[in-house]
Amino acid sequence: MITIKHPVDLPDTYPLERIGALKDLLFFDIETTGLSGDTSQLYLIGCTYHDGFGWKLIQWFADTKTAEADVLNAFFEFLKNFCTLIHFNG
Repeated sequence: MITIKHPVDLPDTYPLERIGALKDLLFFDIETTGLSGDTSQLYLIGCTYHDGFGWKLIQWFADTKTAEADVLNAFFEFLKNFCTLIHFNG
């Protein structure tokens, strides 16, 4: 599994306080190789969050077929720090 983490500069285009405190929000999306749970695999989870100083991006990439479980475990451990999850098409 490969993990990438870095700051991102995002425009302030929506009053996110309507959803909750910035520190509690986790925006995430997943990428898979298809739509079937029987024949597809999850290979990427990406998240954006605010750490009190600015926006950060973290991505977990399954670089092998067996790394899917590692990606899921890392993501589930990471999201314990957040109260509100926001997902694209979720």
